[in-house]
Amino acid sequence: MKSLRRKVISILTGLMAFLMLTACDGGTAAVTWETSRTKQYYESHGVTGQNISLQTTVSASGQQGEYFFTRNKEFAYAEINAANGSLIFLTDTEGNVYATQAGNDDWTKHAPGSFHGQLTNIIWAGYQFVIPTAEIVENVTSEKVSRNEKEYTAETIRMSVNGTPAIYTYYYGKNGLEFVESSEARFKITKLSGVPATEYLKTPAKWHLGG
Repeated sequence: MKSLRRKVISILTGLMAFLMLTACDGGTAAVTWETSRTKQYYESHGVTGQNISLQTTVSASGQQGEYFFTRNKEFAYAEINAANGSLIFLTDTEGNVYATQAGNDDWTKHAPGSFHGQLTNIIWAGYQFVIPTAEIVENVTSEKVSRNEKEYTAETIRMSVNGTPAIYTYYYGKNGLEFVESSEARFKITKLSGVPATEYLKTPAKWHLGG
């Protein structure tokens, strides 16, 4: 009986040690949006609702660029600046989408349901950089990873914007969030605030109807 008890204790001790090693070996852990580090990150910058201003640097396909997004309850504005050009999109609560290029004050207005008008939901969500919220987050996982000989906690946010999937991974190092990756680009957040840039959030003074 003592021999059997010792074997059971030995097996249990070995199993516990194995589980502890597995937990520390970068295994993926399920996290809810409410308990996620990313939700805490946004809230620490005052982003708790619809209002936001976000600025990032972007790296994609060997090119560098800048991305700016701001939103309030009436409008959402996204501006992409890269070496091959710049684009600006604005959408309103009615679903109209306005588009132009940086430096051009004449906008093209696209009605809801048109080809460009169908972008309204993704523009509201953040367009090139989808902002996670409880309404669109489907799943959150966290794991320890090594990138370029540095250790990170990688938190992957899986979202759906009216059926369109969006997956972003937030990489946290010793000093907090260092960068964010999607399947197409890497972002580094340079400015984040819960105060919208209202000067961008209004109907353009000049526009013409598009197709």
